[in-house]
Amino acid sequence: ALSFVAGQLVLAAQLRAEGEVRCVTTLESGGVAFGSMDNLIRVYETLGPPPRLLSGHQRRAGVDGVLALAAVPGTGRLVSAGRDGRIIVWQDGQEVADLKGHGENMEGTNVHVVSALAMTKDGCLISGGWDKTVRLWENQSQKYMMTGHEIAINAVAGLANGDVASGSGDQSIGIWRDGQKLKSLQAKQVVRALCALDGSLLCAGTNDGCMRVWDTNSGQMLAERRVAQSYVLALARRGDQLAAGTSDGQVVILSWTGGELQVKEELQVCGEVYGLSFFANGDLAVGSGDGSCSVWTRDESRVASKALRETFAAQAAAVAVAQAAEPGPPAGGGGGGAASGFDFSSSVEFGTRQLTLSWNRGDDPKAVAERFLRENGLDPRHAGDVIAFVTQTMQQQSLAPSTKDFNFPVEVADGRRLTISWNRGENPQEVALNFARQHGGIAANELPDIANFVQQASGTAGPAMSVQPAVPPELQQQLLQQVMSMGFPEPLARQALESTAWDVEAAVSRLLG
Repeated sequence: ALSFVAGQLVLAAQLRAEGEVRCVTTLESGGVAFGSMDNLIRVYETLGPPPRLLSGHQRRAGVDGVLALAAVPGTGRLVSAGRDGRIIVWQDGQEVADLKGHGENMEGTNVHVVSALAMTKDGCLISGGWDKTVRLWENQSQKYMMTGHEIAINAVAGLANGDVASGSGDQSIGIWRDGQKLKSLQAKQVVRALCALDGSLLCAGTNDGCMRVWDTNSGQMLAERRVAQSYVLALARRGDQLAAGTSDGQVVILSWTGGELQVKEELQVCGEVYGLSFFANGDLAVGSGDGSCSVWTRDESRVASKALRETFAAQAAAVAVAQAAEPGPPAGGGGGGAASGFDFSSSVEFGTRQLTLSWNRGDDPKAVAERFLRENGLDPRHAGDVIAFVTQTMQQQSLAPSTKDFNFPVEVADGRRLTISWNRGENPQEVALNFARQHGGIAANELPDIANFVQQASGTAGPAMSVQPAVPPELQQQLLQQVMSMGFPEPLARQALESTAWDVEAAVSRLLG
């Protein structure tokens, strides 16, 4: 192990916000700052006293959220960016500058959103936004605006050699110098996170759960490591140590030595990991979707109380259970009846392979397709064909009566319309837990509401959960055009809108992370 890896990471603190924590950065003073979907930035100079609240971001177009933070080395300044399009420079808790430019004089929905910030090695600010541009700022003035991506920017990074890198939903990584594009690296997956290594090396995290290291000079990929069965949303580095955060709440610690990515440790937190940042002392800050920033340490003197650690561990375990992948189909299974644990199954051929595609009543076809491709090691580009097959088969099977006593259509927090089924006399908590296991992506904090619904519906005629009314075709077309105006192709835009009940903001968030 490296000299600063003395033992296992242990919880040191859990700091709270009033919304999802979407970004985090550690400070030279030894503190930490994190931004959340309540439009506030919380700055802890130490982990004990209450935080300083920075309130400058505002609701715009009906949405909130601080999406990115960057600490300016040697100045004590902090920069924040969010869905309101503002890039705010802070000094001692006060606004000292407001950088404008993203989305101005551009057509499209939410093109003003600034989604990523980073610093260059010489202290310039990099920003990326939903307007598909990357911008470089020097002395609080825009120096370069860099264009060339086809879909919104998810991540930016300043390389050790002075170049700028950008990762996009168009599945490419742009490399820029002096405002000009040097090359485009084809990631073949949506790029969610970037992290500079030494020299011209860059690490990228993508939708397929992989980390890849690139030499941006030669354009060659040097290493690849799958660290999750979900999206890699965040990356951070300290020396030869890397941290990756995933959409299923895992933090994976790796070493980058000898040209290899080696997994050293894994942690489970209580929500999607949107932000990571190492402290100078080796501790790690983790910003997550449950509205918390957790701090982890290897130093016994900084470990949290036993009570806090036990409570956190229980919450994290509940998240892991709720988001656990469904069991895969049996090897070489045939098509005569449902596979173990699933309501339906169908035998399908992929090349020379005979596989079994299985799902439960009410499952989202997209989630079924993603699970099937992932579990069988198939190319994600087959997703469209699998989704179409599952959708058609589900429509045919919808005429068949359910074998359960109760069957209700419900809409869960992420917009999916599912069917929850159970038999008379079943324990509501067990029904809720099984429902979460079947469908994945259901947060632990939704389980009590689901259990309450089951209990009410079992004893009354009127269920407590409802499905939103259908969206008229003419409005669907308008919403589709809005999402397509951001650069998303029609099939992806339509799929995202349908899976989020035609909510434009939710659809765009799903497409971009």
